[in-house]
Amino acid sequence: MNKILKVGSIFFLILIVFFSFSNIFAAYEKSNIDLKEYTIRYREHDERYISYNGVSQRFFDYYYLDNYNNPYPAYCINLGSSGAENGEYNVNVEEKISDDTVTSIILNGFPNRTIAELGLNSDCEAIFATQFAVWVYTSNLDTEKIEALSNETERVKNAIINIYNNGKRGEIPNNKVKFIPLDDEFKIDEIDNSYISRRYRIEYDPSMVIDIRSASDNSIVKMTTVDNVDLGKYTDTNEVKLLIPRDKISSNTNINF
Repeated sequence: MNKILKVGSIFFLILIVFFSFSNIFAAYEKSNIDLKEYTIRYREHDERYISYNGVSQRFFDYYYLDNYNNPYPAYCINLGSSGAENGEYNVNVEEKISDDTVTSIILNGFPNRTIAELGLNSDCEAIFATQFAVWVYTSNLDTEKIEALSNETERVKNAIINIYNNGKRGEIPNNKVKFIPLDDEFKIDEIDNSYISRRYRIEYDPSMVIDIRSASDNSIVKMTTVDNVDLGKYTDTNEVKLLIPRDKISSNTNINF
């Protein structure tokens, strides 16, 4: 089969991270994947980075575990509301928040932006800065009243203000993920001739964690390693292969990223 095959209505989603909490927790979810229900957890921290209006601010570190047991930040919208620090609880994540500015602020924070991009030194600093930037917006806080507790934490104060300002401007950072074809076209796979295949190189920031999945459980396309090994869950490989069953293709199908 020498012609280039295009496979239609199949989308592979590159999910650097997703937030999709209704009500209290901030949501950002671009796909039609059913994220179902997650348990919100809390990690205790002693770190303090800033004061607001003269009051030292506690670090509220909320998180959830995805289907592969990987932790992700969960950002609280309502400053002062009781959360998982008083006990774990489940939230339904089928709804996404309607406030585009909250979405934009979160996307300008961690982990969509790396620690280095935020000018910070640790996950804790990045999570704190993103959470407080959300509260600056949702609670109408005055950024002039944010003060660093030391010279060392001045970077956290600056990150809060930058995340907030970039989010307010509606800037959506590029996720810096690209699929570069390594083959000119799809062809009969050399390992399994019941498929056609094409190899791709993934270019992305090495500090990112990438979850590649089909937008549909019924997708006919498989994404594997170049040796036809199922990626399973999160990938740290730089080369992948798309496999399409030969008996499922037609002349008018195409592939989209």
